[in-house]
Amino acid sequence: MSWQERLPDGLSDIETTDEGFRASLSLPVDDDGFFGRECPACEQPFKMKADEWEALPDELRVTCPYCGEQPEDANDFMTQDQQERVETAINALAEQYVHGAVSEMFRQSLGSQPRRIGGGMFGIEISVDTGAPPRIRVLPEFVEEKVRRTIKCSNCSTTYAVYGASAFCPVCGPRAAHATVIESIEAARAALGLEDFLPEDAREQARAAGVFGNVAADTIKRAVTLFEVFARSQFEERVPTHVDVLRDAGRGVFQRLDDADNLFDERAGLRLFALVDSNTWERLLVTFQQRHVLVHRHGLIDDQYVQRVPTARQRVGQALVVTRKEAQQALDDLEKIVQALSSA
Repeated sequence: MSWQERLPDGLSDIETTDEGFRASLSLPVDDDGFFGRECPACEQPFKMKADEWEALPDELRVTCPYCGEQPEDANDFMTQDQQERVETAINALAEQYVHGAVSEMFRQSLGSQPRRIGGGMFGIEISVDTGAPPRIRVLPEFVEEKVRRTIKCSNCSTTYAVYGASAFCPVCGPRAAHATVIESIEAARAALGLEDFLPEDAREQARAAGVFGNVAADTIKRAVTLFEVFARSQFEERVPTHVDVLRDAGRGVFQRLDDADNLFDERAGLRLFALVDSNTWERLLVTFQQRHVLVHRHGLIDDQYVQRVPTARQRVGQALVVTRKEAQQALDDLEKIVQALSSA
């Protein structure tokens, strides 16, 4: 049996090159045709369609869907399990080749039959025995995490699976801000609803520790941040001189809803408040004021909040309490204005 026939299942298409060998190694693929990838920078997992990955141009710089990392070598996206499988395959190929090469060298030098050197009583008989060949290795198998959510890129049609918000397509780079914001809103809704899936004892312990209140407060802060990211991207698309305009407008202009409305009106001819009904707009104004208190006042009501939120029940110095219902409403209102601004 030749050394090529003693390679483990999964290694195939062995080719000799000037530098050594080239071989094909199979990697486990799930029932939907996806296989795992892992970013070398943020260490977050994602999945790609195996056939689409194989079809990618060699010169393409693959992008992490989460952080945007673009390593020079696409193989840097291998998972730990895949790396172990590759290393085992390399060792298996090397040890079988070396044993086969050494055996062949001795056979060519001495022949396959015992050989006698010298005559008479001092002659020596030499035969070749290179020992048993290495055992045929079995490559490690592994089961990857089930695909939770797939995305089909609206730009290049690449299909990939992620386990969180994706700001980038692995093939064509940054995704449209609208798509990423909507997905982030859905993720925030899911976070708010996690308490419904906890066992009663765990739920009450979390409630007593203030976990759900913190999630609701974080949702308010996240809603404003998402608006800021999306509004900025929309403004930059609509205003050619956006660099100079935003520098003059000052930092954080999109964290202030009225200022953002005025900026869009002056430079893009678009009133944000006209994109949604008056009730939605008024609630958004409150959301932005809540975010101000949570971020800049450590959650304590100040004069600005009382003046700008006439319906506020709290007095100056009291703690702002955000309910799950308010947080959910903030996400609904955010989605309304994002969808309306995207279509305007």
